[in-house]
Parts: sequence; C-alpha cells; structure tokens
Amino acid sequence: MHSPAPRSIANASVSHVRYKVLAFGVFLAAITYLDRVCISITAPEMMRELSLSPLQMSFVFSAFTLAYGLFEIPTGWWGDRVGTRRVLTRIVSWWSFFTMATATAFNYTSLLLVRFLFGMGEAGAWPNAAKTFSRWFPSSERGTAQGIFFMGAHLAGGLTPLLVTALLERFYWRLVFLIFGAVGFIWRQPGIAGFAMIRQRTLQ
Repeated sequence: MHSPAPRSIANASVSHVRYKVLAFGVFLAAITYLDRVCISITAPEMMRELSLSPLQMSFVFSAFTLAYGLFEIPTGWWGDRVGTRRVLTRIVSWWSFFTMATATAFNYTSLLLVRFLFGMGEAGAWPNAAKTFSRWFPSSERGTAQGIFFMGAHLAGGLTPLLVTALLERFYWRLVFLIFGAVGFIWRQPGIAGFAMIRQRTLQ
C-alpha cells in the first residue's frame, strides 16, 4: 500500500497547475471580447448588404446585451450546480457556434435572432471563471488573478478593431465571423483538458 504524497509535494503541484488554469481563463476572457467587438467593426458592411437602418442595427446590438443580462444569473447558478468545467465548455461551444452563425444571417430578423442567442450563450462566462479562480487561488492571490483575467479581456477589446479592420481588407465580412468563431473551438480543445483539472481539484 502506497503512502500518500507529502503535503508539500501536493501543494507544489497545485501551485503549478493554477497558473495553467489562469492561462485558460485569460484566453477565455480575450475571445469573449474578440467575438463581441467584431460586429461593431463589420456593422457598416452588414448594414449595406442586409439593407439595415441604423435603428435596426441598434436593436441588433441591444439583442446581445439584453440576452447577456437576462441569462447571467441563471448560468452562474448552473455553474454552482454542475461545476464550472462543464458550464464553461458549453458556453464557449455555444458562443463560438453563434459567432459563426452570424455569417449566415440573411435579413434583419435572422441577424436579430442569432445575436440574441449569441448573448444568451455567452452569459455566465465571467461568473464561472471567477468561481474557478476562487477554487484554485488562495484569497491573497485572487485579486491578482482577476486583474490578469480582466487585462486579457480588455486588451483583446482594444486590439480587436485593428485586427478586424486588417482582415476586412482581405476577406468578406462573413468569413471574418467564421474565423473568429473557430478561435473558440480551438480554445475548447485544450480547455476540456485544462478545466478537467478543476473537477479533480473539487474532488480532492
């Protein structure tokens, strides 16, 4: 019968892993802004092609915000019930799908619906990330972890307009949404493995 590993060794392992968890979280924060800021730059081309008025486009923007606000608490509650690993994986899959689905919009109604569903799917990402950090980081480090997390989000928000503008010089606006949606699915692959560690941590 093997004796358990010394506490110092276990703590060293946890200390090492929590930075990987933070890295996954920062990437998550970045792509939330990558996807939501994209439409603000592509809006002029979308309005021309879909024959949308400025008022209609404002409702498209509001559809995302409304859904995001309505589903923030339910999705946070869901994370409390089933665990952040499952919920974050679902969130990224959902919003990546509907980012790509934005490229299929063919009129005002379809775009309004897609963006509402996009906001509904993205809601809860940050509360669940915050709970993840509370499990992995001691209270003395949680402020720093959250600061790095917010940094990733807002840096992405600042850089996304430059990136989208550059992409629009080469690609059709619909392709830009397909590209950005694919980024979320790329996160999802290491994310499954990375956030599986959260479950292990919870069971210990």
